Amino acid sequence: MYYVLGDSIAKGVVLNEVRDRYVLLKDSCFSLAEKALGLKFKNLSVFGATIDRGLEVFNKRKDEFEPGSTIFLEFGGNDCNHLWNEIANNPDGEFFPMTPKDKFKEYYRQLIDKCLELKLKPVIINLPPLSYQNFFNYVAKTAGGEAIMKWLGDTKEIFYWQEGYDKIVEELAEEYSLPMVNFRQALLSCGDYDSLMCSDGMHPNEKGHQKLAEALISFFS
Repeated sequence: MYYVLGDSIAKGVVLNEVRDRYVLLKDSCFSLAEKALGLKFKNLSVFGATIDRGLEVFNKRKDEFEPGSTIFLEFGGNDCNHLWNEIANNPDGEFFPMTPKDKFKEYYRQLIDKCLELKLKPVIINLPPLSYQNFFNYVAKTAGGEAIMKWLGDTKEIFYWQEGYDKIVEELAEEYSLPMVNFRQALLSCGDYDSLMCSDGMHPNEKGHQKLAEALISFFS
């Protein structure tokens, strides 16, 4: 059995550009990998999940896990995010992400340890890159873009900040000697990776999921 525990990216959520709402993609990366490999993934991922939410889901479902099974873990995209409306209302203030980096690393370690205690085989998935300008534009639609820019200084800071969480994930994979599926490189290696992302800059689009599926399939080959 193969399990998947993560956030909306692992779940297969994309932005419907016409309706401007989030929907489940039928041919998501794990669905495509299932078809190509003839495997079954039990996907426990949750839209909007941070690493602490992932721990909650794991603890709630732990009796369902079969020892010796592989579990793919994918977190960080929501943990590094901010409450942008609050920043827009007070751009001179001090604000913290949904999960500060030290807590993110601590909680991720806890999740890995719990997996190992149950004789599961964790596989780490790192963070797809942010399309930072599109992300800023999307956030600015509902919050004050000028005020947020004052707080940020430069839109590329969003990319670097998210990249810091990716580095933590990769460091944990190395620390625990765990295999990793490199979602980040799968998109960055395409050159114009913005074209593989939804207009919100956060979620890979259908073409992006095809690239992520290729990374998953390569992992098994």
